[in-house]
Amino acid sequence: MSVRSYQPYTHDVNAPMSRADLARLLAVALIWGSSFLFMKVALEGLSDIQIVLIRTILGAAVLWFVLRIRGVRMPRQIRLWGHLILLGGIGTAVPFFLFVWAEDNGVSSGLAGIYNATTPLWTMLLALLVLTEERLTPARLGGLVLGFVGVLTVLAPWQGLGGGNLIGQLACLTAGAAYGVSLIYNRRHLPAYGISPLSAAFGMSAGAALWSTIMTVVIGWQPVHLTVPVMLSVGALGVFGTAVAYLVFFALLGNVGATRASTVTYLIPLVAVALGVIALGERVAWYHFAGGAIVVLGIAVAEQRLRLPRLQRSREPAVEPGLRP
Repeated sequence: MSVRSYQPYTHDVNAPMSRADLARLLAVALIWGSSFLFMKVALEGLSDIQIVLIRTILGAAVLWFVLRIRGVRMPRQIRLWGHLILLGGIGTAVPFFLFVWAEDNGVSSGLAGIYNATTPLWTMLLALLVLTEERLTPARLGGLVLGFVGVLTVLAPWQGLGGGNLIGQLACLTAGAAYGVSLIYNRRHLPAYGISPLSAAFGMSAGAALWSTIMTVVIGWQPVHLTVPVMLSVGALGVFGTAVAYLVFFALLGNVGATRASTVTYLIPLVAVALGVIALGERVAWYHFAGGAIVVLGIAVAEQRLRLPRLQRSREPAVEPGLRP
């Protein structure tokens, strides 16, 4: 998911994207897209909850270190910390766990990456349901319908419901919905505090580490089998997939604005599928490609990036999508 920026942009968001910003966009896509590969490799020696615990602790530690270097002080309002801790559970710990659990139960890393792309659809649907300022326009309706047709295509009900990794795929969809819920909650409650994106990212990461610790106590600690690939993978998830990706994305967000920065949503599934095929030898069925393409098309239509002939009059801005896997 992404953390909204609550500070005024200091750059011209209408200016052409520079080479540096394009490099940032590609870097974020590569980092978040590769997270699904790292999850799959880390599962060779760690349980799903252990991966989430280590990832969230590492991410929070790196972000805390950056806060100290930059001399940023965290706000002390109790209510704000309550919001951040809750968001750390809904928007980080739970979806992290669901994606890893899904991959541990038969879902390929590439397929998990495709399902992550449904987050903007869930966000928009939930915004229309709970935010009074959001209106259902023809573009949004058409985009939502297309998007969920894509989801149905990926699920491939003609293959037989109840077989294979259906439960794992539903877990991925639930993770995307959790990101959507957290983004709507974020939008309704955090702007009033004027907290910076970096502080919000640390607060939610710290909250996620707390929830992950509680979940680990409940689930129990299992024997580990640490190898170099396992350690490097879980380290990459925490340091790069959480902390570094936030820092790079915030820089991109401040330079080009939320609309263009959110185009990373379209690149993450491509990276996840490509790495799964190349590094893990995963096989992707035709309906996974077709369904993923329809999902991306639905997002493009709903966000007014691509306009269908009868939807050209709708110009309302789209809800900012969630991005982090």
